[in-house]
Amino acid sequence: MRSLFPAPGRPGRIRRTIRRYANVVVRARGYLRVLKPATKQIFARPADPLSVSTSYVIMRNGIGVLGLAFPVVLIVGGGLDAVQPSLSAYYHFSAAHPSEPCAGTMRDVFVGMLFAIGAFLFFYRGHSVQEDAALNVAGISAVLVALLPMDWPPDSKAPATLSAHIHSTSAIIFFVMIAYVCIFRAQDTLCLMRSSRRRRIFRRVYLVMGIAMFATPAAVSALDIVAPGRNGYSTLIIEVAGVFVFAAFWLIKSVEIRSSLHPRFVPLRPIRPKHHPTPDGNDGRDPGGRAGPTDCAT
Repeated sequence: MRSLFPAPGRPGRIRRTIRRYANVVVRARGYLRVLKPATKQIFARPADPLSVSTSYVIMRNGIGVLGLAFPVVLIVGGGLDAVQPSLSAYYHFSAAHPSEPCAGTMRDVFVGMLFAIGAFLFFYRGHSVQEDAALNVAGISAVLVALLPMDWPPDSKAPATLSAHIHSTSAIIFFVMIAYVCIFRAQDTLCLMRSSRRRRIFRRVYLVMGIAMFATPAAVSALDIVAPGRNGYSTLIIEVAGVFVFAAFWLIKSVEIRSSLHPRFVPLRPIRPKHHPTPDGNDGRDPGGRAGPTDCAT
């Protein structure tokens, strides 16, 4: 029969086990705190009295949800018994008038959601001049995709119109700009993260997303060249996958930035400001000796 009293040395093991599980619980609570709603996590921050960070988190989450809903709403609203070969076709398609252009049942939804996405990308301030410019171009491209629709019907033998060319080019530019942000501008915010392991994970995730975004317009263009008008739902599947990757990027970006803002993941050492000399010989500091604008140390 096992003794009710611990053997010599056993209390130490018990204490170590309890301490180990307590550390796991504390660590889990720290990670869960990062995933709290923005209104609970950032709203009460003394450093953010105007809730600017909260607004940006909500905007990033909103654009992610909007991107996820965009293809679903079009496909379901247009009718599951009449799925179109591409997302752009929903601008024209109507079950009552299938061959009439600009009569789509989901035309207003298509234009409205693209305008919302384009406006967000244009007015969202990037974390660097390059990222901001890329997002501005992507936002303008999304609006052009909505304003200048594809030709209808898609199997027409007539030459493509100028509107169709601008529509396709704008869609390609949109995906390329987001891919550029995923691959080349990730370091603009990842440098704020304390954990090098988490930085590597996020960087790899962004790399995969960027490659997928680059592959989306390339695959659609290849299908149009190889089998124009005869690729079934391949174009639709590729477009939906690309839009989902776009939405996932903004949701993951929101998690990354909120993780960086959390005390558990801020840098161990404060980021030193970079002083930019001015033409008058000043080193970037104002007369009071305060440092100028700060950048992530690379």
